[in-house]
Amino acid sequence: MAILRVNIGPEGAEIHGRGRPAGSALARAARQSSGPIIVMVHGWNFEPGHSRHCPHRHIFGLGDTGVTSWPEGLGFDASAQSTGLCVAIGWHARCGLREAYCRAGEAGRMLASVIASLRLGSGGRPVHAIGHSLGVRVILAALPWLDAGDMGRIVALAGAEWRKTALEALATPAGRQAELINVTWRANAAFDLIFARALRHARPKTTQGLGRVDGGPDTGMGAGIAGGLGWAQNRVDLHLDAPGLQALLAARGMGLTLRRRALCHWAGYANPGAMALHREILRHPEEWPLSLLATRSPSPKMPGLGLLHPA
Repeated sequence: MAILRVNIGPEGAEIHGRGRPAGSALARAARQSSGPIIVMVHGWNFEPGHSRHCPHRHIFGLGDTGVTSWPEGLGFDASAQSTGLCVAIGWHARCGLREAYCRAGEAGRMLASVIASLRLGSGGRPVHAIGHSLGVRVILAALPWLDAGDMGRIVALAGAEWRKTALEALATPAGRQAELINVTWRANAAFDLIFARALRHARPKTTQGLGRVDGGPDTGMGAGIAGGLGWAQNRVDLHLDAPGLQALLAARGMGLTLRRRALCHWAGYANPGAMALHREILRHPEEWPLSLLATRSPSPKMPGLGLLHPA
């Protein structure tokens, strides 16, 4: 099975729709797979099992769901021919923004248990992760609970976390050996501002936000995490609006279409070509080193709104 669906909450990690503990199934699935292991984590407003807002029937679904399918975009399907293992993670995010932010932090510990189970059967393979908005907070919150080498690459789409908190996660043993690709785009700037205003109470003291390009303080991942340098140590800011990125993709026979919208919180996975880019970054890291992504994705001059993202 190329796709395993798991829900995490206070009760632990359970197989979606079956209600049984997921630990042994995760280790067994990893042991029986070959290729990359990729964990997917959704953002705000999803609820596993909800009639309309279940992530497993929405962005984590297969076939004609009416939205961009993350598993298919990353090269997974339900056939035995799919290489690697895709683990779709659902968590209880359908609540107020403040509560969802708190829940995301708590879900990180449960995600760490999922990753630890996968590592038991991985044969030494690291676990990669991709998340959107508050899903990025879940992934980062897992790092302090993991061992060095457990986490490989993290693709963070409009990551909803403060810079100081994210950098602290990257300073842990697991975080220091992980690689963070912080994916941002100009049309998300207003969502940064919404997040920062709604969650002022959660802003770490003396923080300089996750690399706001205009140098302003108290910002979040959406405006950069590499301190305005584009690439620093094990993290890189990948700006989808950067002309250099378009040139790189064209040279590799790929493309990325950015729809002309003033506001869009979902362009990082919904726009044509976006998931194909993330697929290559996660499946073939040796062909997409952080230094290459940084040189082809210089920080564009963004409006002074870049703070964080709410969903």
